[in-house]
Amino acid sequence: MKKKLFNISRRSIAMMLALAVVVGFLFMIPSQAAEDTSALGQIVDYFSANGSTFTLNSKSRFFLASKPSDEVKNVVQLAQQQFAADKLPTASLIDIVYGNTNMLRDGDIFIKLEPDNTTIGDEGYILNVENYVTVTARDVRGLMYGLNMLQKHFRKAGSNTIKGFYTYDTPDTKERTVQLDCARKYLTVNYVCNFVKEIAWMGYNSLQLHLSEDGGFRADIWDENYYVDYNGDGVKYEPNNNFNWLCGSHVQTWVYDESSKGLPNYRNDPDANNYLTTEQLIQIFEVCKQYNIDVIPSFDSPAHMDYLNWKFEMHYLDKPDFTFDYDGKTYAASATNGCINYSGRRIADRPSSYFSTGPEWPYFTTMDIRDDTTRGQMSQAFVKSIYEDMADFFKEFAGSTKFVIGADEVNLVNSAIYTTCWDYDLLPGYINEINAILEGKGYTSRVFNDFFNADAMAELDDDIQILYWNTPYNTTTGKDSAYTVNYDPYWGYDSTAGKYKVLYTSDPMVTVAQHVKDNRIIYNCVNLHTYYVLRVAPIASWGLTIANSAGDARSATNKNWEFYKADEESIYNLWTPNNIRKNTGVSSTTEGDRIVPEANFGGAYFLTWNDYAAVNTENEIWNGVYDAIKKTGEFYSLRERMWSNTIKMWNWDVNSSVNFATYETLRDSMGDFPALESNSEIFPTTSRHANASSLPNAEEPIALADRTEMAAELATKIEQGDYSDRTYSVYEAAYNAAMDLYNNNRTSPEELGNALSTLIAARKALKIRTNTFFVDLKTMIDGQEYVIKSSEYEAFVTEENFNMPIPAMPGYRFLSVDGGTFTPSASGDGSGYLSGPAVSDATYTLWYENVADTSRLMDLIHDAISDQGNFTHASWTVYTTALSNAQSFQVTVQTTQADVDAMVKALEDARTGLVVLSDTTSITIEKVSGTFLTGKQIGLHVKTTANVPNLTVTDANGKAVELNVCTGEVQTLNSGETVKYWILFFPAGEPGTYTYTVSYHNFSDEVTVTVV
Repeated sequence: MKKKLFNISRRSIAMMLALAVVVGFLFMIPSQAAEDTSALGQIVDYFSANGSTFTLNSKSRFFLASKPSDEVKNVVQLAQQQFAADKLPTASLIDIVYGNTNMLRDGDIFIKLEPDNTTIGDEGYILNVENYVTVTARDVRGLMYGLNMLQKHFRKAGSNTIKGFYTYDTPDTKERTVQLDCARKYLTVNYVCNFVKEIAWMGYNSLQLHLSEDGGFRADIWDENYYVDYNGDGVKYEPNNNFNWLCGSHVQTWVYDESSKGLPNYRNDPDANNYLTTEQLIQIFEVCKQYNIDVIPSFDSPAHMDYLNWKFEMHYLDKPDFTFDYDGKTYAASATNGCINYSGRRIADRPSSYFSTGPEWPYFTTMDIRDDTTRGQMSQAFVKSIYEDMADFFKEFAGSTKFVIGADEVNLVNSAIYTTCWDYDLLPGYINEINAILEGKGYTSRVFNDFFNADAMAELDDDIQILYWNTPYNTTTGKDSAYTVNYDPYWGYDSTAGKYKVLYTSDPMVTVAQHVKDNRIIYNCVNLHTYYVLRVAPIASWGLTIANSAGDARSATNKNWEFYKADEESIYNLWTPNNIRKNTGVSSTTEGDRIVPEANFGGAYFLTWNDYAAVNTENEIWNGVYDAIKKTGEFYSLRERMWSNTIKMWNWDVNSSVNFATYETLRDSMGDFPALESNSEIFPTTSRHANASSLPNAEEPIALADRTEMAAELATKIEQGDYSDRTYSVYEAAYNAAMDLYNNNRTSPEELGNALSTLIAARKALKIRTNTFFVDLKTMIDGQEYVIKSSEYEAFVTEENFNMPIPAMPGYRFLSVDGGTFTPSASGDGSGYLSGPAVSDATYTLWYENVADTSRLMDLIHDAISDQGNFTHASWTVYTTALSNAQSFQVTVQTTQADVDAMVKALEDARTGLVVLSDTTSITIEKVSGTFLTGKQIGLHVKTTANVPNLTVTDANGKAVELNVCTGEVQTLNSGETVKYWILFFPAGEPGTYTYTVSYHNFSDEVTVTVV
C-alpha cells in the first residue's frame, strides 16, 4: 500500500555492538519458537520481513544512547509499565538504561529520537526488529506509537519471540481527535481516564471535552483549593468569579418518556446533577499528559445554552441580590430579573417541558448577544467570564492551546412569531469577541460550519478554524446535494404547520472550496461517519410503534438522522478524513472542491453526543450494547467504530488492500490498552475486552557505566599459578565483585569505575610465592580479632632479614608481636621498628590495644541541652542532629582519635551555633478571607517576622487543626523591614463561630471566624 506524498526507501541500520567476552559473560535465552506477526504489516505504510528473530527476555532493556529528557522518559516509562502489565516478558519491569551504544546487546529495545529523520513524518515511527529492536521517531508521540505497535506485535504473536521485520508508519491526519460529551451525560473520572488511555492506544492524539450543553454544565473549575500556580509559570489560576453553582444538569426538553411504548422513561437521568470536580478534571489532565493526549475544551455558545440560561435564572430566584464582576464592571441579575436568553421570556418553570404544543423551547436555548440591551450586556459578560475562566483553567492545568467556541445550531424563531430577537448578522461579531479573548490567552479558536453563510464567514476573523460537520445532503438518494443549494438553516416554529422544523434563508452554505480560498484550517466532523449519538426515535410524538420506528440513532438502517453510516464497517469502507462529503458511494481524496488540501487540513474527529443520557450506562457504552428497541440483535460498539475511524486517519486507503473482515481480526488482536482494570465498577469481570492487570509503578532510567574497559579486564582473567594464596585471594574477590557489577544494569559509573580500579590494583599486586611476606596490624575487641591494616612487602631472596618502620598509630597502643621483633618508639604512639627473618609468604602480626580518648565527647553528651527554649528552629535542628550523631557514635577497630575529635568538634560547633529568638519575633493575622461555607476551606493571611520557620493552628480547645495549605514567603517591604507572609487553609466545620490560634513556639495571634 502506497500513500505518502514523498518517496520512502528502507534504511539500513547497522549493528552497533560486536564485543564478545569470555563464555562466563553470556546469559542463556530460553529456546522459543518465533511467531510471524506480518499480518499487522498490512495496515501500515511499509512492512518487510528480514529473516531474523527477536526474543524479549529477562535481560532485555529499554536502551537509550543518552540521559532522556522528561518527555522521552515519560514515554519509555509508560512502555515499561505497559509491557509489564502484559507480562512481557514477565510481570517485572524491564529496566530503562542509557549509555554508550557499544553496550547494546541482544534482546534490548533501542530507542532513538531523530527530529531530522526524513524517512518518517511527524508522529511516525520506524521499527527495525532484528536481534535487538530499534524504535526510531522524530518526536515523543512517534516513540510512543512505535513502542505501542511493538507491543501489539507481541500480542498478535502470543509469545515473547517474534520473527524480525522492518516497518514504518506515519499518520496521514495531523490531529486525530475524539470528542467526549461530558455535559449531557455524567461520565465518571474513572471512565474518562480509561477512555484517554484507550484512545492513545488506538492512535488518537487529542481529546475534546464538551462540558456545556442544553442539558447541563458538568465541570466545576472553581474550587478555591486550586487557585494556585500549578504549571510553575509564576501566574496563579484565579478566575473572575466563583460560578460553581452552575454545575449540574437537567434533561433537555425534547427527550421523551417512551414508557407507554414499552421503552424506558429517558427523562429519568440516573446521574442528574453529578459533575466532574476540579480535582477530578486535573486527574484526567495528568493522565492525558502521561499518554500524550492534547486536551481541547469545548464550551458552545451562543446556542445550546438552555441549561445555563435556566440555571442563571434559578440562581437569581434563590439569591435576588446576586452580582458578578467582569472586565472591571459589576453586573446585578436583578437588572434583567435573572433572564439572559435572547427572547427575554422567563423559563424557570419550564426547564424540562415539552414543546409540542407551541413555540416554547427555542426561546430558551440561545443567549442574548445584543450590546444595546441590559439583558444582552449581562448575558455576554456572564458567558465571557466563563470562557475566560475555562481558558485560564485549561491553560494552567492541562496546557491546552485550542478551544472550541461552537456557534452551531443558533436557534432563533423567525420575526413572524417573535419580533424582538437579535439578527443573525450579530453572530460573527460576537464570535470574534470570544476569539479575541481566547487569542489573548494563547488559544486558537474553532467553530462549527453550519450557521455561517458566505457573508457571515467573510466577517469572521481569519484565524478561526472550521469544524465541518453539516453538508447539504439528500437522505432519500443517500448522496450529497449540490453545494449551491440554499442551506442557511435555523430551527424555528412554523405557525402554519403548527410544529417545529428546519427553516431556511436564501443564502447558500459555504463550500469547502470557499473555506480553502479563505485559507482557513478545516477539520472533518461530517456527521454521517463521525458521530456516535445516544438517542432514540421519539415514538410517542411521531405516532410510531416500536415495529416501524426508526429506532436507535446508532442503527446503520436508521435514516431519520444523518449519522446512520457511522457504524464500524461503513466508516472503514466509505470515510476519508480529508474528504468533506456525505456521499456514501466512494472513498477518495480526488473529488475536486470537496477535498481539503494538506495546507488547510487540520485533522479529523470522532464525536460522541449523549443526547439521551439515560439510554446506556458507562459500562454498556464501553463494552457495546445490543439494540433494545427493535430487538434486531444489532450491536452498537463505540470503540470498534473508533478503531475504524482512527485507522483511516493513519492510512486513509487501507480499505483498498485490506477488507473489513481481515481488519476486524487484526483490530481484535491489538485489544484494549494494557492494564484495563477488569475488577472496577465500570469494567467488571464480565467485560469481553477487559484485561486482569494494572500498571505497576514506573522506575527511573539507569545510567550505564561504560563497560568497555571492564569487559577487556574481565576477558583476561589471570589464573593463580605461582602467585601467593594471599595476593591471589584478593585478586579473585575483586574479579568476582567486578563481574557482578558488570552484569547489573543498576551499577553506577562510579561503582563500576571503583570496581575496575580495585581489580586492576589487585592484578598489579599479585606476588610470586617465593618473593613476598606480609605484616598485619591487629587489635582484639570483645574477643574478636580485627585487622587495622595489612601490608605486603617484597623480600629479595638475597636478603635473609628485614628491618622496617611502622608509622604512628593514633588511638592504638602496641602490645605484642608474633614471628618477629618490634622496637617501639619513645613517643608511645604505637610507632616503631619491626625486624625479623624474610621468610617467603610468611606473616608477621603486631597486636595493639584500642585507646581512642572519648572523655570530652562523653562530657558533651552528659551536659547536653534538653529543651529548645527560645532557640530558633534551624539552629536547634542542627544541634539535635549533632547530639543524636554523638549519642549513637560507637568506637570500633576502625575508630581513630581523629574520628572522635571530629565528632567532638561537630557537637561543640552546633552548640555554639544555637541562636536565640529575638524579643521582636511576632505573629499577626492580617486578613481573613471572608465568611466561610460549610464543607469548604477557611483561609487566613498571616504576617510574621522572617525568623519564624513554621506555623500551627489550634482551636479553642487547644486541639491542633490539620492544615491543607501552609506556605510562607519572605518579603522586604518598602520600609526596608523584612517579613514573612503566610497563606493558611484548613477545613471549615459546621455552621457557627469559631476561635483559632495561630502560633509558633510561644508567639501567637488569635482570630474568630464565622462558618455559614
